[in-house]
Amino acid sequence: MEDRLEIVEVLFKYAHALDHDGSLWFEAFTPDAVLDYPTRDADRQVRNDVRQVRTAADMAPGLPMHDNGTVSQHLISNYLIDVDGDTATARSEARVLACIPIGESGNTEITDRIVSFDDELTRTPDGWRITRRYLTVRFHNTHVQYVHHG
Repeated sequence: MEDRLEIVEVLFKYAHALDHDGSLWFEAFTPDAVLDYPTRDADRQVRNDVRQVRTAADMAPGLPMHDNGTVSQHLISNYLIDVDGDTATARSEARVLACIPIGESGNTEITDRIVSFDDELTRTPDGWRITRRYLTVRFHNTHVQYVHHG
């Protein structure tokens, strides 16, 4: 049970790193962790069939997301965790809301998603870390909120 609670905390650290404190990123992932995420096409629609694979170290410089003015919240739940010695798998679900400023216009892109994470984890000397993540977007809605001047 203790391992399961530590893994849930790792998942919370991932969310907190994105939303508030980028220094927690490597308390969630090993630097060489493989993150396999869907892409978005020219119409900003999610493409689960077209993937972008990067390492956690490659993704870290853009954190936390609010450094560019984005307000986001990653709500993670519905954990299914299987521990086998020093390795584990975890499936979790998340509701993600992101409000991203569009330049200096005052307009905001609002993205709402429901996603699934399929993770592989390993026990390191510093605790559990994600070594591989496969993200599936199950629902995606993006729209622009316009500021009316005048």
